[in-house]
Amino acid sequence: MVVCAFAAVLGEAYYRRYEAHIGGFLVQELLGAWVHLDPNRPDFYFQLGESVMGLRISYGCSTSILIFPVLLSSALCLRGRGNVGKVLLATSVAIAIVFITNCMRLLIIAQFVGNWGVLAGFGWGHTVVGSLVVLVGIVVAYFLYMRILFADQNGRKGRWESVSHR
Repeated sequence: MVVCAFAAVLGEAYYRRYEAHIGGFLVQELLGAWVHLDPNRPDFYFQLGESVMGLRISYGCSTSILIFPVLLSSALCLRGRGNVGKVLLATSVAIAIVFITNCMRLLIIAQFVGNWGVLAGFGWGHTVVGSLVVLVGIVVAYFLYMRILFADQNGRKGRWESVSHR
């Protein structure tokens, strides 16, 4: 897990390129936009209506930095003889939620740009609504992460012992 955590940060350029390609695919398939993917950079370009725009997945807008603490805390749980199944499930759920909400953010940005143009659409889609979606996703992801790790066999709230082997 520690290796995965550092690989997510150190390999962030590849990860961001992957995020851009997934985002471009979703914009094309779900919104029906014309999309061009840049194979060498974390960029995709799209046209919705009259608006044409390129989106670059920057380091600050990537989920690679957001999954680092999940992977690192999972590694610490496993180091303390944690239940491997619970730790892997919690980690997978949290990472999936963070990644999906970031994809939703890209769709929101594209839709807003298509509806209201580049200036207004990007401002509202990225800064306001998109950021709120990602923040809610992060809160839900970390809540479920902790809930899965610390729930006992019956799904009730448990103590740290529920993570370790009995």
